Amino acid sequence: MEMLETIFVAKFPNLTRREIETMLKIDSLRNTRVFQEGMEEGRQEGELRGQREMLLQFMTLKFGSLSAQVVSQIQASESTEKLQQLADAIIHSPDLQTFLQNL
Repeated sequence: MEMLETIFVAKFPNLTRREIETMLKIDSLRNTRVFQEGMEEGRQEGELRGQREMLLQFMTLKFGSLSAQVVSQIQASESTEKLQQLADAIIHSPDLQTFLQNL
């Protein structure tokens, strides 16, 4: 059943959750593994996005305007641990050049 749900979600990306539930005659997609995994991935991506934005705000407050390259490097970070290390580095770095050694 989960495989069918996965196929339906992939093959019919424009259908709403309700429409897929009706097609599969199930009570709720929320109870499926594919839905739960999607929710977890979304939560993790939202958390990363928030950490990146907060880091960029702190950097701007401490170091002033940031180059597009620096912003792009921060936006490309996929690790919450790395972002936390960079947040610590902001506190201990007297200037942007010192901080950039941590990237």
